[in-house]
Order: sequence, then structure tokens, then C-alpha cells
Amino acid sequence: MTGRPDDGTDPRLADALRRALARSAAEVQPAGDGLTKIRMRTAAARRQRWLVPLAATTAAVVVGGGVAWAAGSLGDRDEAPFAGPPTTSSSATPPTSSPTATATAGTTEVTVLPIPSATVPVYYLGDQPSETGIPFYKVFREFRRLPAVDVSDRAERVRIAVTEMLANEPLDDDYFGPWPQSAVVLDTSVDPDSRVVTVDFTGLEWTGVRAPDGRLVPEIGEAVVQQLVYTATAAASKITAEDEFSAAGLRLLVDGEPVDEVLGVDTSELLVRDPMGSQAIIWITDPELGETVDEPFAVQLVANLFEGGPATWELSQDGTLVADGLTSMGEGGKWFPYEFTIDENLEPGTYELLVFDAGGRGERDLAPYDTKTFTVG
Repeated sequence: MTGRPDDGTDPRLADALRRALARSAAEVQPAGDGLTKIRMRTAAARRQRWLVPLAATTAAVVVGGGVAWAAGSLGDRDEAPFAGPPTTSSSATPPTSSPTATATAGTTEVTVLPIPSATVPVYYLGDQPSETGIPFYKVFREFRRLPAVDVSDRAERVRIAVTEMLANEPLDDDYFGPWPQSAVVLDTSVDPDSRVVTVDFTGLEWTGVRAPDGRLVPEIGEAVVQQLVYTATAAASKITAEDEFSAAGLRLLVDGEPVDEVLGVDTSELLVRDPMGSQAIIWITDPELGETVDEPFAVQLVANLFEGGPATWELSQDGTLVADGLTSMGEGGKWFPYEFTIDENLEPGTYELLVFDAGGRGERDLAPYDTKTFTVG
């Protein structure tokens, strides 16, 4: 899609993982009272990428002491009503927990613990139809569980989210990431008073990097910069259900210095989200790509529908329409959570769900849309 590697060993995330382990090991102190049991909260079964099993199997070794790590969950900013990772219905495949392995070497007890991790939002670009036939791009969100030293450290969360945005392809093949393979995050910070997130890059070399439609990335510069703004500000904001912190915007540095322009976009001032220009009109948040569900199951989406909706949904198997209907009604002029239930006595198998809103343009081929492929058990 963008020429970035799809194998399982990106050097930037490997380096981030090594640094996380080194910093964690430095913080371990012997307690002398046995090892604290760990209970890692996990999301419902999702499609896994290389980093997830790596994070589950890479471990810290604690000898004769104890340490407890908890996985955090991260929500998005308030102006986009997505408070936390998508809620999974009880009919979805239940999560599985990574075991904690304990071994005895002589008289010394050695326990291998999963490294700490954080669930962070990462944004990618997806194309939407236009009257000219040349697609335009909007930002869509995915959630990732990634290694983190301190899940309450906003700057750390920004670093791992932006590094993931650079290093790996999205889970959904309908989305893409246009940032160059050469790009590396040098540093991140979050000012608690101004609420400004700063990300410092090196290696922003865009020559030859293209969008899926063949256009050079500078031609879609605004969308590319907004992808970064959404990812970084979401990672810094509302890191717990009680957290009211909302990032105000992003400062972009290159090699430690401010830059006036990136991809034709003015970056000399604070970069803020542009929902009306850049945020996906519709995206399906549950079920997620590759998930297994049992009927009946709820479909959840966030959308800014024409006059509040409803939108149309269609469920297909092997290209054949098997069910369709309308979403719930919402509020016009704003992004709003929508939901509907599918209970069609479906045969087990793989299905594709399409949700689109033809209300504004009146033409299906020009309607904003999103799709998800999942399995009915």
C-alpha cells in the first residue's frame, strides 16, 4: 500500500521495546515479601499483530522481590465522543489472559512477567468518494495494545502511539498510513498547563512516498498532518475514565527545531484538530475487523449523519446481500454514537458490513461509508 514493511520486526518499535524494558528493569526494587500477582486487563478478542505476541512473551525477570504493573485504557478527546476503546458486546469471543510463568533455579525463585502495556488510539487515513473521481482522505481510528513503561505518563503514551503510527500498517486494509519509513520519533512531551503536545521527528523524507491512488503524499498533506494531530492529541488525553485532561493541540519539531511547513501545511503555529475537514463522517467501532461474534450482536458506530440520520447498513457474505436496514437516529451537525442490532439467524461464517449515508448527496456512489469484515460463530 505505502511500501512500508509488513514483516514482524520494525527496528523503531524494537528499539522502543528495548528502551521500555531497560527503564522498567531500572525501577525494580526487591521487596522481600514474595511476588505480587498480576492481573492484566485485556480487551475482547481482536485481530492480533506482531507486536502483541511480542509484548506478551517479552518479559522482565524479578528475583526475590515483587513488582505490579497494570494495563491502562485510553479514551479519545471529548470533542469526538469516543470515550475509551470500543465496548464489546457479551456475545463476542471472550479475551484470554497471558499466563505468568514461574520457575525455580536452585533456591532462587524466578518469575517471568508480561511487560507493562497501554491501550492507545492510532489514526490512519481512509479514502472517501468524491464527484471528481479522485478520492479524498479522512482519519479513522484503531486501538492498539502496546508496551509502555508508565501507562500514566502522557508523553510516553504519545511516543508509543506515534511510533506505532509510523511503523505498522493499519489492521483494516481499507485504511493506510502515508508516513515515510525513514521517520523516527526523537522525543515527546506534554505540557500540563498549556495542554500542548510536542513531537520531535527526524528522517521526514517524503520523496517517492505515495497514497494508494498514486498521488504523491505532499498532494494530500493536510490529511497526513491531521493523522498525526489526531493520534498525538488522543494519546495524551483522557487516559482513565476519571481523567479530564484534553490536549489543546500539537507542536511539530524536526531535529529539535520548529519548522514552518510540512507537506505544504503551515506548522509554524499550534496544530489543532479539524473535525469537519478531516474526521471520518462514518466509522464502525464495533465489531472490529476480524472479530468473532454471536447473534444477536450490536453494531456501534460514530457518525456525523445528514440531519441526524439514519444511515443505511448492508450485510453481505461472499458478495451476496443477506440483510439490510437502518441505523438509529441521532443529532445532525455533530459526531454522534449510533447503534443497531443484527439478529438475522445467520449461518456461521465471514461477513462484510457496509454502513453509508446517502442523505446529504442523494447518491449512493458519493456517500460517506465504512466497512468491517468479521465472523459470526
